[in-house]
Amino acid sequence: MSKGGERCRLPEKDDESMKRQYLEMNVYDALQKRFEFLFREFDNIYISFSGGKDSGVLLNLLLDYRREHCPDRVIGVFHQDFEAQYTVTTEYITRLPDPAEWRLQLHAG
Repeated sequence: MSKGGERCRLPEKDDESMKRQYLEMNVYDALQKRFEFLFREFDNIYISFSGGKDSGVLLNLLLDYRREHCPDRVIGVFHQDFEAQYTVTTEYITRLPDPAEWRLQLHAG
């Protein structure tokens, strides 16, 4: 099994990258470092997407990272359709662009 980093333009692996450390780093930069680890270490990247603002921001940041570093990688997106979710959330999810255009694999539960 190949590691994800073989298909991406990523810096060399830092063996200390996943140890808990308190860094003088803002949240955005720390997230970029975490994305770097994920794309290097895993062949498949999946994200849970509720359709809410937090998961929407995370999905967009992940897609931005992929666009810059690993444009050929496909991202798996899992969405759980709750019958009691807000109508606005459902409308937002249905307005998203074509998953093939975004290089996404959608999984609904």
